[in-house]
Amino acid sequence: MESNHKQKKKDKPDYARQSSTGSASSSMHIQIHDGVSAHSQALFVQKVRESYDAVGRGDFQTAIKAYSEAIDLEPTNHVLYTNRAAAYAKIQQFQKSLVDARKSRELNPKWAKDVQDPVIPTVLMYPQL
Repeated sequence: MESNHKQKKKDKPDYARQSSTGSASSSMHIQIHDGVSAHSQALFVQKVRESYDAVGRGDFQTAIKAYSEAIDLEPTNHVLYTNRAAAYAKIQQFQKSLVDARKSRELNPKWAKDVQDPVIPTVLMYPQL
């Protein structure tokens, strides 16, 4: 039972493991730039939570939708692209996964999750996709 719990925890996006507060803090690596309205911030946090919950249920289509809506609110957030790339890969949409993985790397070439998450380097190894 313990190993099943660890496996589920391992599948959760990094922001879910890094903070138990439930807020979009810097410890989550998901931040909204200054000047964004409180309504947009609240909506962003809601979409991040929805994506986290969907991944936890294995509902990657819903996770992709929530990631996409969060990206609309914060299009320069590399973490969202990385997480959506992994969700696309889980449903075997490798071309879309590759596009997001490349966008994440473009936005932040030093982002460690690209190396930690085996999906991202695997997708990047196949440029013909």
